[in-house]
Amino acid sequence: MKRFALAIIASLLVLSVASCSVIDQLNEMTASEKKIITEQDIDYEEDIAETDTELDEAEEDVEEDGDGYNFGVHKVAPWEIKPTLICNDKDIIVTAEELIEAGRNGDAYALVLWVGNDRKDDIILGIHELYVNNFIWRYDDEEYEVIKAGEQKEVYLYFHQDDLSEYMLSDIGLVSLSVSAYTDNNYKLFESDLVEMETSGFKTMSIPRLRGGYAVVDDDKALIQIVRYGKTNDERKIGIFATNKTDKKIFIYGENITINGKSITSYTEMDIPAGKSQFFYYDFEDDYDVYAAIGSYDFNSMVISVGYRTDNTLDFDNYGVVAIDFTEDIEH
Repeated sequence: MKRFALAIIASLLVLSVASCSVIDQLNEMTASEKKIITEQDIDYEEDIAETDTELDEAEEDVEEDGDGYNFGVHKVAPWEIKPTLICNDKDIIVTAEELIEAGRNGDAYALVLWVGNDRKDDIILGIHELYVNNFIWRYDDEEYEVIKAGEQKEVYLYFHQDDLSEYMLSDIGLVSLSVSAYTDNNYKLFESDLVEMETSGFKTMSIPRLRGGYAVVDDDKALIQIVRYGKTNDERKIGIFATNKTDKKIFIYGENITINGKSITSYTEMDIPAGKSQFFYYDFEDDYDVYAAIGSYDFNSMVISVGYRTDNTLDFDNYGVVAIDFTEDIEH
């Protein structure tokens, strides 16, 4: 599966304008100013309109990085965000500037972050939490970016169209982000609070929910769905989608698994924060317990119990049992 990549642009096309736009203000601001950006500081409607005019009138002089992503003139994504302060921790400022289209054919979107480091040493900036439309967005835990002492730069968080489709999302209505920073000797400086950024598509944003599949639990605390998952009928995977409807973390489990009528000891689990959703898949072709039980990874049927617990105990609060026929075609 593709994961969004954290990329840094070495140089950007500078737009010459008579008046100062939102982005100009952010680029000119030094981290030492420790300026808290609020809606009262910037006239968003006026500045966004100015930025749109600048983009329309700018020359289409576009660079490509090694991954084929187009940069230079930013093309605003279908869903706009207001410039938002992510964190202002002593000598480090992180601000979300805008949501733009990226990729050779506009097949990805990128959240543009402005990062300023006024410390006398380098820092390592990473993602602590990331959600799209209240959906847990999976990313590489090893993705990080080095911000040198006294440096200001832009960082891009990518959301690929294929990933949006895979996660059952058709738009970006809400981005929730927190970041973490470390010194180069791995000393944690901070983890920022989670900041929610509504886009212009917030009121009509898509809600994560599987199209098709089996709804094994749907009560006042959780929605859990399960589906046969994969690109070909030969794959032996299942996908589990869950939404936490409570105000605290819940735990999702898949266990009591039988394959071709034989019990295996494997199980799968995940925890979901309050009000969030998550989708993950389990590949039984990577599970040696399957081979040990039936002597093959080529099986036709599975029965699995899937449910949730509101605390980390042994008993389900609620669960359902699903039988999956792997001789049927996968619905795409």
